[in-house]
Amino acid sequence: MDRRRFVATTAAVAAAGLAGCSGSPTTFEAAPADTADTAADETGYEKQGTESRTVSREFAGTSVEVVNRITTYQKRIDTVLGSVRAGVFAAVSTPAVEVAGRTFNPVADYDTGRLVELLAGNYEGISDPTRVGESSVEVLGESRTYVRYEATATFEGREIDVAVHVTEALRDGADFVVPVAVYPRELGERGSEDARTLAHGIEHPA
Repeated sequence: MDRRRFVATTAAVAAAGLAGCSGSPTTFEAAPADTADTAADETGYEKQGTESRTVSREFAGTSVEVVNRITTYQKRIDTVLGSVRAGVFAAVSTPAVEVAGRTFNPVADYDTGRLVELLAGNYEGISDPTRVGESSVEVLGESRTYVRYEATATFEGREIDVAVHVTEALRDGADFVVPVAVYPRELGERGSEDARTLAHGIEHPA
C-alpha cells in the first residue's frame, strides 16, 4: 500500500462534504496527533512523519482554509507477497471549524461506515469493505468503539485480504481525531491487538 496515496485518502476523508469557496480565507489548523513511542515500539510500527493537507472552504458565508494533519506509521510484515510494508496506521486530526458559534466540520456526524466508504472511494487500492465486528478501545481518555471491516487492498500490484479498523471522530479541544488502521487479515488477533494498542496510544496535540 503506497503511503502517499494513503495519506491523500485520509486527508480527503477529513475534508469530505465541505463546500468550496473563494476569497481571502480565515485559517483553521489542526494540531497534529500521533501515537506514543511505547505503543509504536510494542507493535513494531515505524513513524513515517506528519503531513499537512490544506483545503479552502466556505462556512456561513465565511471563507476559510482548513489544515488537516495526518501522522502515519508503517510495519513490514511477512505476507503471501513476501516481506512488505503492509501494516499502516494513521492518526488523523482535522479542525472542528467553529464559525458564528457553530461547528461545521461534517466528520463529527460521520459513522464508521461512512468513513470507511470515503476511504475506499478515495483510494482505489481498497475495495468491498464489509463490517464484521467491533471492540472497545480507550482513545484520549474516552472509551470508543473500534469497528473492524474486512476488505481487499492492492499491495505491489497484487490483491490481498485486509482488515480495516476505525472509530468515529473524537472531539479533543479544537480538533477532531480519527484513528485508522489497515493490515493483512492473515495476522488475525495479533493485527487487531496492534491496532488497539496504536489507537490507545494516540496523543493530541503531539
